[in-house]
Amino acid sequence: MLRAAVAMGGFTPEQADLLRHSITKDRFSRDFAVSRDTFYRQSARRGVSHETAASVFEMMAKFASFGFCKAHAATYAVLSYRGSFLKAHHPIEYMAAMLNNFAGYYHAHVYAEEARRWGAKLMPPTIDRPSDVCFVDGKTLYIGMLFIRNMSGSTIEHMVEQREKGRFISLFDFLVRVRPSIDEVENLIKCGAMDCLGRTRPELLWLLKMYGEKRLKIPDDKPMLDGLSIPEPDPEFLPNLADYDIDQRLKAEADILEMAIICHPIERLGISNNHVKSVDLPKLENRRVKIVGLVADRKRIKTNNGKHMVFLTMEDELDMFEVTLFPDTYQRVGERIFRKPLLDIEGIVQTDSGGLSVVAEKINIIE
Repeated sequence: MLRAAVAMGGFTPEQADLLRHSITKDRFSRDFAVSRDTFYRQSARRGVSHETAASVFEMMAKFASFGFCKAHAATYAVLSYRGSFLKAHHPIEYMAAMLNNFAGYYHAHVYAEEARRWGAKLMPPTIDRPSDVCFVDGKTLYIGMLFIRNMSGSTIEHMVEQREKGRFISLFDFLVRVRPSIDEVENLIKCGAMDCLGRTRPELLWLLKMYGEKRLKIPDDKPMLDGLSIPEPDPEFLPNLADYDIDQRLKAEADILEMAIICHPIERLGISNNHVKSVDLPKLENRRVKIVGLVADRKRIKTNNGKHMVFLTMEDELDMFEVTLFPDTYQRVGERIFRKPLLDIEGIVQTDSGGLSVVAEKINIIE
């Protein structure tokens, strides 16, 4: 664009850069109008017709709407190459880094599921190896304590400090040494962070309810456990309570971690044989399919006639796929797709501009 302004409009490099700046900022400003008129006038002096100058200027203006400077584009190219290399050769570590970045394009659960697809075994946070962020051990990806709902940074710091002095041998040992809030302990238990203590989650919750809340000193509205002066209960007199089943664990993980650890949620749905998987879609172009997916991203746009349509990025346990809702379908489904993440979709597999998408005709919300 700068070279075109110099060659056709006789601009100096400095003037061409001012032209670029005026085009990219505000096309209704006085600077934009002055730059445009100057380009027309100086192009005419160099024998260029007004129609040609206007056409070139319009192309320059359109390019400025999405064009990058070379340094910007080169930087993105380097980042893209490095990211591709790391994902190809160190996929689990790369996904852990994406989770720890807390600024990716997708929600954290999408990166966790991608790590699982690349061979990672997901594990919940654990008080036996407390860490604020996610970390990798071999093929195992441990979720960081910062992903636990309502977990304070000070409690995580105390946890790490006390673990360096020795392992936590019981719930009472943890309460005395770390001094967390009641809510924090409940979330730690429910998401599996205290499974290392050798008791089921319901047993630990019972202990907390019977002894933690009633027998410990509660100094304020959001208490810190303090003043432990009672002996630890005799294990022989504790109830034997069955542990959470898979569905209960999934629910606790969704509520507390906002991701699934034990398995992909779709694995528990009992999907019928007439449904396909994401990896089957390239072989089913122009055919009607049924597919179940978890929403990873939603984008709503307005068409030329003022109606809304939606693009969904979805995933199952095997891969990610795209779904398109044209205005009629979106109007039938409504805003429910923005509130419920699991969808059962029926539609036609189509290719548009090189991309594969399921054009939805029917959508059922999976509760």
